[in-house]
Amino acid sequence: AGTYGTPNLGQWPLLRMEGVDTFLRFFRLLGEHQAARRNQVLAVAYFHPWEFQETPPVVDGPEATCRLRETLYHRTGPEALAFLDRWIAGMQDEGWIFRTLAEEAQSRLAGEKEAPKGEAAP
Repeated sequence: AGTYGTPNLGQWPLLRMEGVDTFLRFFRLLGEHQAARRNQVLAVAYFHPWEFQETPPVVDGPEATCRLRETLYHRTGPEALAFLDRWIAGMQDEGWIFRTLAEEAQSRLAGEKEAPKGEAAP
């Protein structure tokens, strides 16, 4: 089992649950692993929009009360936004560049092969 009882498939909210340093280390290791194999490094990071809205641990509705798992509310809202800002700055400091998936697709269609170090598509 991975973090917080989930399978270790990289699907848990690593940035919010483990913090920026762990998230940066994950991408650094990915880049090193791919570079050692002379592969182009393309990393795609997806964030759920709801993670940046502060989420309460308990949601009361007209017909039921729902207690959320910690992974759904821990460090959401302003703290998640601050983590995202620090992660982007850290990635840029290490030479990663950011593109949208549309920009990446266009560059590949145009025949662009290599990025300076690696790319992260938000």
